Amino acid sequence: MATRRSNKATGRFINSSASRSTASNSRAVDHPDVAHRKVIKGADTMTDRFDMVTPRFSEAQQRAAVTKTFDPKVYGRLLTKTIPKVIDSQEEYDRIEAQFEGLLDKGDNRTPEEDSLFDLLANLLEDYEKRTLTPLEPTSPVSTLKFLMDENGLNQTDMVEYFGSQGNVSQVLSGKRAISKGAAQRLSERFKLSTDIFLKSM
Repeated sequence: MATRRSNKATGRFINSSASRSTASNSRAVDHPDVAHRKVIKGADTMTDRFDMVTPRFSEAQQRAAVTKTFDPKVYGRLLTKTIPKVIDSQEEYDRIEAQFEGLLDKGDNRTPEEDSLFDLLANLLEDYEKRTLTPLEPTSPVSTLKFLMDENGLNQTDMVEYFGSQGNVSQVLSGKRAISKGAAQRLSERFKLSTDIFLKSM
């Protein structure tokens, strides 16, 4: 059970990090696998764009262009409905996780209040896992790459563009060849992870 949960947590927190940071970007401008726990803020705000709106837009349209702001009352209602608290049992963990997954599935469609609840639930889940689960064993760059390939439905042929040839891919995956800095950079861009994950020692 602990191993299954640990692996699930790994995938979730990579994805949740990415999802949260992407969510922030999508609201501001237009919202991957665990060393790997929280990630995907920045860009122009819709308020900046609102200031540049030309007179042909109606006042209602201009108001609609402004980024949604956090509403404490709406957040309070979400908390009342969710009742988040420090997790002290597997049953409570499952309940909070189900709510977390529901928010995760909403992706770009989460409201500012739902984003705050999303972060809170992620922290509660992570805290419980740290207190109850066996720590994950350190993994090698190759093991990490194989995991990412499996999670993303990729095969050796798909990896040629990152390593230059089928031969290089085979040697890396068999452990006969280390991942080069150039390949690590390309993999980092592909999976949105640090290059160190693909370069660290066994």
